[in-house]
Amino acid sequence: EKKKKKNLLEPMLDYTRVVDALRRDDKEGLLASFKDAKFVPGSGPQAWDLQVEEGKFGDVSLGPTLDYHEGDTLLHLAMRNKKWMCKISCHELGVDASIVNINGKSPPLMHLFASAPRFMSTLVVLVATWFWPAIWKLAGPVGFVMELACFAMASADFFLAVRWC
Repeated sequence: EKKKKKNLLEPMLDYTRVVDALRRDDKEGLLASFKDAKFVPGSGPQAWDLQVEEGKFGDVSLGPTLDYHEGDTLLHLAMRNKKWMCKISCHELGVDASIVNINGKSPPLMHLFASAPRFMSTLVVLVATWFWPAIWKLAGPVGFVMELACFAMASADFFLAVRWC
């Protein structure tokens, strides 16, 4: 006889607390929302992998304060709304980053699309400064070093996104 799995959450997860923590970018509040619900590890699909349906996350309307697309998970919402502390919480919780929303985008793909323009614009400026002496004279060595630093940061962001995909 197969052993029946326990409910994912006992008592029911309070999605109002989850969405409020997301709105405030409250890392500890988000983690506490799941901890207080007495999550049972290894019991199947996780509560934080829930997807937005009809503008609601769980039973809570996301309303005009959070940008969302149908099918977004908690990690999608954190990334789309630039809630970086909640993004860290999502990684600590183990949110599935491979889930795609209705537009076919996963969180890693969203990161890649967001970082590509920064990388390309700094690359263009760096190449222009290197190959056109007039720009080099205008920017000078200090300007070139600043451009190089910006390029290094944009490259790190872009290649981390590529690695994540």
